[in-house]
This record gives sequence, C-alpha cells and structure tokens, in this order.
Amino acid sequence: MQYKIGTVSVTNGSAIVTGTGTLWLANLVAGALFTVQGDNVTYTIASVDADLQITLNANYGGVTGSGKTYAAHRDFTSGGIPLLSNNDIETGTIFSRAMSQIQDLINSVFTGLSNFSVLNVSDNSVGNVSRYVAVTASGSTGAEDGINTWTKLATINIGAIAYRAAHIRLLLCDGYTGGSGTSCEIDVRAYQDTVISIGSRVHITDCTSTAFFSTSFKLIANASAAGSDIELWVKKRFDYGKYTVTELSRQFAASDASVTYYSNLPWQSAEPVGSALNVRSVWGGSGAYTPTCVNGWATGSVRYSKSVSGIVAVSLYITTVTGTTTDGTIITTIPPEYLPNSALGSVGFTLRSSTGGANGGSILINVSTGEVKIYNYISGGALLGQVSYREGI
Repeated sequence: MQYKIGTVSVTNGSAIVTGTGTLWLANLVAGALFTVQGDNVTYTIASVDADLQITLNANYGGVTGSGKTYAAHRDFTSGGIPLLSNNDIETGTIFSRAMSQIQDLINSVFTGLSNFSVLNVSDNSVGNVSRYVAVTASGSTGAEDGINTWTKLATINIGAIAYRAAHIRLLLCDGYTGGSGTSCEIDVRAYQDTVISIGSRVHITDCTSTAFFSTSFKLIANASAAGSDIELWVKKRFDYGKYTVTELSRQFAASDASVTYYSNLPWQSAEPVGSALNVRSVWGGSGAYTPTCVNGWATGSVRYSKSVSGIVAVSLYITTVTGTTTDGTIITTIPPEYLPNSALGSVGFTLRSSTGGANGGSILINVSTGEVKIYNYISGGALLGQVSYREGI
C-alpha cells in the first residue's frame, strides 16, 4: 500500500523533498519509491531525514512547485519488484517500473551468462519438466567463424557412489541454418562403476538440422575415479551457428548428482580430448553396432536411427581385407535389435569408397534375417553408405 498523506514541495534540480502534513519517519524507509502525480517518473528514496523531509537518489526533474500530490510506494516482492494495491495512484508509472525491473532480472540470467547449475531434484518431479538451460555463442566472428569448431555445453557429475548413471535428454535448436530453425535431440548417458565407464554415451535420437554430424557430440573426462566430472561438447558443422539448449528430461540415480550448463563459451578449433573418457556420439536409439564380418571382410560399424516422424536412417562402414566380392556374398549379419523396423522386406543402397573415386558397389540388407550382402563391387578399400526412408513405405 502506498503512503500518500499530506502534500509535497519539490524543486527542479534538487533531491530534497519537503512535506506538509506528512509523517515520514514512522511510515517510510530508504529504498521506497517516490513519484509526484502526473510526472510519470519514479525516484528511489535515498534517506528519510525527518517527518517533513526526504532525500531522493537523484535530483527532481519535474516542474518546481508546492502542494503537490505524491505517492511513496512501500510494497515489494522479495526480489524488489513493486506490488500494486487497490487505491494506489500512478499505477501506470509503478507498473512500468516493475516491468523494467523484471526485464533487467531476465537479462541478468540469460544475457552474457557464463554458466549456471541445475541441481538434482526428485525424479518424480523432474521427468516431465522441460527447461531452457543454455545458449551457445553465435560463432560468427573472429576465431569462432570456422567450420568444425567445438564448445562445451555441460559438465555432469554422477556423484560419489559407484555403479550409478545420469540420463539427460537435450534439444538443441539452430535459428541460423538456411535461414530457418532446425533442431537436434540427443540422449546423454553418463555412467560409472568403480571408475568412469565407457558405457557413457551420446545418442542422436532425432535431427532435422544439417548443422550436426553423427559425431558432433562428445563426452570426455580427465579423471577416472567415481565422482569425477564428465564434460559434454558439441561441434558445429558450419562457419556460423548459435544453438539454444533445452533440457527435456533427466533421471539421476544419486541425490548428489548434478549438471552444470554453460552459455556463450567461445568456440575452439581444437577437438577436446579426455584422458579417462573420450566418447563420440552416434546416430539412433540403438547407436553404433560393431558387426562380426565374414567371408574375408573386416570389422566396421553399422548405425541405425529412427526419428519421431518415422524417418529411418541406416549407415554402413565396412573394411575389406581379402573379402569375397562375388554378388550376393554375405558381409555380416545384423542382430534383430539393430535392424530397421520397417514393412519393407529389404533395404538397398549404393556404397562408395572411403577414399573417394568410383562407387564401391551396392548393399542389400534383409530386414527379416539381418543379412548384409554385397553386389557390383568395383573398387578396393573400405566402403561407406547410407540410406533413409519413411516407416511403412
């Protein structure tokens, strides 16, 4: 509630306000707001000098006069935001002041922020809560204006207890690529047994952005003991890029687990490397599968992913040593849990040599049996290939 008993005399260019019929010593304190009706300007009371005199934090900028109606605003939130009550005067002026302070508070959190921590809370209250947690530097000027540069997004600490994990799902939105917003969703699992474990990983579960590679995210640690920090890094593909980061969900197995997110850290050309943990991201819910190859073909990898919209992507990397290249030769067999879940009987795509040059042939994946067969092989060396399609088509 405002105090507005009596009238005031004010002088342009002076911070001294004189009251008539006022009892300011018992009713006002330094820090209250002061405004003269009709001025549309608020001042902060610097000191209450007497029942009939206060001093403002700045010289009065209005018209000199006496007998003026005034209001001293005394009610605030715990954060110092003015509260309005019935019968207050100059409510528009006070409201504008409140909005300005709220905007300043928001800016102090999200503009120029270095980092902040989101501490663990109970799993029951966290699972369905999404929160904006960070924004990267724009990466568009100076040393940051380059492709394949890295920045740190977060530090995860699982806690001191062995055999614990922390799961976090994040959404990165990019407003720069092609002039339109795109996004990438990742699932982060940090794990330790008695030491930080290579069971830690990052899966890219859904991605509409061309700004990210399958290996654009990385988990590193420089100490192996349980309770050591695990860092999450991201690499941008283009010479620009600014990404907002939203935490979609989390589950921590220990009450002392935590995650710290970072905003506006500079991008760097050097790839981060951890001495105790050094794990790149992979596509898809099942991630990368390392197959057992046959018929003279050497171990490579098969990656599978499916987006929420039903788009399936399969990528293959296989190395030939003295492999048989006759049409229909089985290279490997993919286990059922890593197979595309499709109505198609088989998935085929063209391969290329990992060293460039002519196409390396074609591949056929039998979705029912998991057999991967080679056809039309025409070049040596490792082979790479990728296909995507919509479920059921």
